[in-house]
Amino acid sequence: MYRTAIRPDITSVLGELAGTIQEQSVPVEQYLRQLRAHQMVNPFRHPGAIRIADAIPEEFLGNKGIRRVIVDEVGVAAEDASGILGRCSLVELADWTELVDNGAWDKLYSTWIKPLGKRDFQFIFHLGDVAYKPVFGIDEVLDIIGDYSSRGRVTLMLDGHEADTLWCRLNGRNPGAGDSGATARVSSEWASFAAARGLTARDSGARDVVVRDCTPQDRWLSLFNTMSIDFLIVLQAGHAVQFSREGQFNLNGPPPVGIGGVINGRIRFSAGYQLGLLLRLDPQHCCVLGMAVAGAYGKLASGSGAELLVEYLRNWIPIN
Repeated sequence: MYRTAIRPDITSVLGELAGTIQEQSVPVEQYLRQLRAHQMVNPFRHPGAIRIADAIPEEFLGNKGIRRVIVDEVGVAAEDASGILGRCSLVELADWTELVDNGAWDKLYSTWIKPLGKRDFQFIFHLGDVAYKPVFGIDEVLDIIGDYSSRGRVTLMLDGHEADTLWCRLNGRNPGAGDSGATARVSSEWASFAAARGLTARDSGARDVVVRDCTPQDRWLSLFNTMSIDFLIVLQAGHAVQFSREGQFNLNGPPPVGIGGVINGRIRFSAGYQLGLLLRLDPQHCCVLGMAVAGAYGKLASGSGAELLVEYLRNWIPIN
């Protein structure tokens, strides 16, 4: 499979990021103090503004499948949640597999996001582990995620296990081993899915060849190529792979500090990636910052802030 490798000078990137964090230390510190917040004011637009006057009700966020929103404008009256969403620059969605209503994202898009007319959102999606989701449901939600790309830039984040499972489910393979019942169920679902898409037995045979011959990154690339999104990021054991229309960026990160292991690593990476988006960094810099925040999270969460993040970046020995 063809892909263009993106290879920036990581040492230069780390130095540039450390310098940027130092220059923007006040809003960065403000952001890092709210790593667990479900909604916050953009600290780069409103330094020192912590509270949102017209906060979106937490129940609304949960019901619509939203994990977090970052608001650009404060002090502007809003009659309803739609008005508040219209002032947001970034919307992070919760894990789809954890939603009570599988159609929540579709309703959010059609009822709230699309009518706003905004086309400069940053959307971050998480699917979670789709091992027990029906194939038609998975295909449908991927189409819905693609709809959001008409309203801004879309990033889908998965860990390695989630990405492999997603690929298996969409290609009729059993994500687990040694479960003949699951294998039969997956094969039956794929047969129905393939028939609906006009695929033939020959396609099924070609699929089996692909399974034997392709690498994990080949499979992840094939996922990206089937979706209408701007970025697919796959995280696995201290390694990140970012796919975009410009190419593929591979990044090896240093071991995490301050915690025994990478717990909730995808969510922690997302927090750093979002910081990069707010700083208006390029995609590779956002990815590196995501890895840095995930690695340093154990100390950052204690309130040590921007200075520790700069120290972490400068102590990062590139191993790419």
